[in-house]
Amino acid sequence: MGSLRGRLMISASVLLIAFLGTMGLVLENAFSSSAIAALNGRLLQQVYGLLSVTEDNGVTLQLPPALTDPLLNQLGSGHFGFVMDDQAQVVWRSQSAMDQVLAPELITALGENLATGVARVGLVPDGLGAMRYLAYRVQWLGEQHAGLYDYVVMEQTTLLDAEVEGFRARLWGWLVGIIGLLMGLQFAVMRWGLKPISTFTPGY
Repeated sequence: MGSLRGRLMISASVLLIAFLGTMGLVLENAFSSSAIAALNGRLLQQVYGLLSVTEDNGVTLQLPPALTDPLLNQLGSGHFGFVMDDQAQVVWRSQSAMDQVLAPELITALGENLATGVARVGLVPDGLGAMRYLAYRVQWLGEQHAGLYDYVVMEQTTLLDAEVEGFRARLWGWLVGIIGLLMGLQFAVMRWGLKPISTFTPGY
């Protein structure tokens, strides 16, 4: 009977760990996807902000040197903004991007046939790891000139990675604690539930 109880404990424990482990992976992936979606949403809002202050100087597009978004005005903020023409030439960059060189991977991606008015997101490497970018192509039809322009905003993934890692650590810490608690309760309930049988089973 003792071996039976042991087998029941092992089976129940394996099922418990498998269930909570799967749930942990699902929650972790859901949080990561949600965080990336929120970041992409912020980047798109920054693009809309740049579009709202764009002017036509008769030759190309012109944006003010100082923007309402302080992150795009500060060097080292990890947030960058660019406007590029259809020849992949930078016609404007935010003050925060004055010391930035666009990655060749991004230039290649922007050189593809992007649909006008559709955002494209991706990752490009930088010296500290990676940056997530959002590129938005517009067809400029001004009174004095027209052309295709790509609005590109980028953010270093350091903060996003730290946020996801913090959630992962808290999540698995809680799950390990819950697994330990449930296994203890499971052992106590099983021992109590099988106790009457032990009166009929010598050596139990």
